[in-house]
Amino acid sequence: MPKKTIHVIFAEQSSSLLRAEQSVRTTFRLPVRSIQAITLLAKQLNVRQKTIFDHLMRELPSPELELISNNEEDPKSAKTFVLSRRTLDKIEMASANYQLPRDTIMEFAIERIMPLLKQEKEKHKKRKKLLEDLNKLMEDSTNLAEKSLTTLGQDDPVSLEIYKIFKTVENSKRTIETHLQKNERIEEF
Repeated sequence: MPKKTIHVIFAEQSSSLLRAEQSVRTTFRLPVRSIQAITLLAKQLNVRQKTIFDHLMRELPSPELELISNNEEDPKSAKTFVLSRRTLDKIEMASANYQLPRDTIMEFAIERIMPLLKQEKEKHKKRKKLLEDLNKLMEDSTNLAEKSLTTLGQDDPVSLEIYKIFKTVENSKRTIETHLQKNERIEEF
């Protein structure tokens, strides 16, 4: 059987779109708080930092950029991020248009996620409270499972169903605890 050859032709527009999405590494000097914020939010939302930067740079509010002062008081740290080429181009364009350093543009963009981090922190507190309620439910389901075993025996269909409920609650509780542990750093922010 003869081999078939597939020819792929990219239009100029398609190849430029692909290049715009290409990942690039670049270093910024940012306040430690900004670096922690972007790291925490990416972990909390289970997305890549690159995705957050792409979203933040989609629309930079121009009037607000004009009001930025270059605040050098915050201690800064160098951090390399992976960005899409399109996002880096937008940062550089904004830097040139507003005569602001790239670092300042990036810091401003990251500041825009602070309300979202605050919301996530509040949600985390609510999740912890729900875990406390779940612990009470776990205790009650343990008692019910033990009671059904002693009252009906372990081969009784009702005992078996109660035991299934107990195991489901136990597994879900473990999953929730793991999620909360993974995201407990938000409490310190």
